[in-house]
Amino acid sequence: MQELILVTWLVVYMLFYLLSFLSGFLIKSVDWIEDELKGSLIVKWPLALISGLLIGFVISGSDFSNIFLAAIVAQVLTGKVDKATHGLAIAVAAVVFLLLGINGLKLEHFAIFIIPAAIDELKFTGTYAFLTLYRVFLKAVAFLFVFAGMPQYFIGIIMFDAGYILFKFAQDKIASHVSQ
Repeated sequence: MQELILVTWLVVYMLFYLLSFLSGFLIKSVDWIEDELKGSLIVKWPLALISGLLIGFVISGSDFSNIFLAAIVAQVLTGKVDKATHGLAIAVAAVVFLLLGINGLKLEHFAIFIIPAAIDELKFTGTYAFLTLYRVFLKAVAFLFVFAGMPQYFIGIIMFDAGYILFKFAQDKIASHVSQ
């Protein structure tokens, strides 16, 4: 019986990490359509909707919900929600987590994460431009939580970034199919 509980727990964890990865991939695809293709593909709407659903489920069910919630609030507060598709994704995520609740909301963790999440939204130039490109502040703070016995924050945000980065690598291949 204990093995079944352990396996179930592991599957649930992996599911939320997978949702994190997929939401990163889809968010980057929407960004690409909006920024590079000037919003020309209608598929951006269902992609934004699905990414919002995934993020909402992550916030509602995972034990790393605080970092995702902080990232969303930081994006809103810094004015980075500048396209209707971004607004749709955030609105859908909000509806999901308002209906289902927020798993393990810890205001002290949220407060710790919101500051680096907001700094990550700033645009650095010159020598510090890499800070904008790699958004290191939130990941660095999440990494510190590993030493406090809470690796889920770091793993969750790294999975999101892995999806985001994978789309960056795939976008040239996708672009060649879109232009045909």
